[in-house]
Amino acid sequence: MNCGLIIPTLNAGARFQLLLEQISAQTLPLKKLIVDSESTDGTVTLAEKFGFEVLTVPREKFNHGLTRQFALEHLLPLDVAIFLTQDVLLRDETALAKLVEIFSADETVGLAYGRQLPHEGATFEAKILREFNYPAESQLRDLASRKKFGLKAAFASNSFSAYRVSALEKVGGFPKVILCEDMYVAAKMLLAGFKIFYAADAQVFHSHNYTAAQ
Repeated sequence: MNCGLIIPTLNAGARFQLLLEQISAQTLPLKKLIVDSESTDGTVTLAEKFGFEVLTVPREKFNHGLTRQFALEHLLPLDVAIFLTQDVLLRDETALAKLVEIFSADETVGLAYGRQLPHEGATFEAKILREFNYPAESQLRDLASRKKFGLKAAFASNSFSAYRVSALEKVGGFPKVILCEDMYVAAKMLLAGFKIFYAADAQVFHSHNYTAAQ
């Protein structure tokens, strides 16, 4: 399948190089793009060094939905669009391949997302949140799954996700929203008859040590 990878960036920091090295080692062939919000720390130069194409958007115009849609449309044609955030680290060199393999196996799946493990040094609360949202067993969910999972039937995360582009187009693409563009699209896909796959074997490290107030 023709796959593309999109990462929104803003001053991604020193650890970003490790992510780029991990992406370079992936077994899945990829088109690679970052959509950058006017970084000032060398993020763009580093990404270009690792073979990424770069789009720039004004920082004040960044939108979690529309910016991803803008990047996706630039990278077309694609069969599958993969999204990461700049603060993840890939578990192994097959993480992206494992994330997208469901699209060849099941044509009804419109969206897949992988397991997020806590970073080293994560707090107890951060670890519990990862375990709750990202269990060890894979799940295939459809609209009927709402009877068991409620709102969680439409759970997904663009920190580590992949979309069948034809399905994404059928539900109107990413909307203009300031957050939760992933769950919005997931819900639209369920309503349109597509399935969501949680791929527990596809893994990244991603967590935040938030306080209760945060």
